[in-house]
Amino acid sequence: MFLSKYTICVNDFPSQDESLLYHTRTQALVKISRKLRDVLDHYGHPKFFKERMRYAEELDRLAEMGFLVGSHEEDALSPNSDLEARQKDKKEV
Repeated sequence: MFLSKYTICVNDFPSQDESLLYHTRTQALVKISRKLRDVLDHYGHPKFFKERMRYAEELDRLAEMGFLVGSHEEDALSPNSDLEARQKDKKEV
């Protein structure tokens, strides 16, 4: 997992040891702690395995909101790609 290319991160905002994430495609906005930001920055590093488990719920939520993606292909999909695919299937029937 990694941050979407559509995510803008502002560190130490709105206060010290916090970051503000903004997803430009979904317009989601969220404030995260410095510790969670460190996990995002070092997601694949073995040293952060325990931290990933500790923040599993938050990471899942960030993925649901579009901030985290599993591949570059997933990042390239439109925010409504599931809806578009379902609508296309209905039209073909």
